[in-house]
Amino acid sequence: MQRRRLGKTGLEVSALGLGCMAMTNLYGPVDEAEAIATVREALDAGADFLDTSDAYADGKNEELLRRALADGYRAKAVVATKFGNVRTPDGKPGANGKPEYVIEACNKSLARLGIDVIDLYYQHRVDTTVPIVTSDPSCRPSLSVSLSFGSVLYVLTSAPSERPSLSVSVSRGRVGMRGLKPSTTNASGSSTDWRM
Repeated sequence: MQRRRLGKTGLEVSALGLGCMAMTNLYGPVDEAEAIATVREALDAGADFLDTSDAYADGKNEELLRRALADGYRAKAVVATKFGNVRTPDGKPGANGKPEYVIEACNKSLARLGIDVIDLYYQHRVDTTVPIVTSDPSCRPSLSVSLSFGSVLYVLTSAPSERPSLSVSVSRGRVGMRGLKPSTTNASGSSTDWRM
């Protein structure tokens, strides 16, 4: 299986990934045992990149992935999930990028997935009401996010045209975002800054 490096990160994934959205009752009835078998067969074949979202079947897709990753399959997988794709009270599509929501969504995804670390955390829909922090030396618009090294390895956005760059600080400590909770540094006293 060919491998691909994502952006300027050290994260490598299989060239073929498995999008899990249709493996829950999003478009109609699904055979859960068959869906789990599909995930495991993909992992056994070397396709380790699994993509889901908290929005797919209201989190049930992440719960399905939890069951698929049991019995040692988690060690074979690069788990990607997304946040920010929400419904308004009247059922219309919306976006939420508020720091408090991102932390809450991350913790809920970790619980539904039954894992300690989300390998790749995407911003599914960009919330244009959240101020953009300019932290890139070239002053390009960017979103600066601090997440715990123990909970999220990498953060990306799946709507890059809306935010040209995403500046991510990965550090050890509690899940937090700049301005909401102080981020902590790793054992050497530094954080790692990844440019996507």
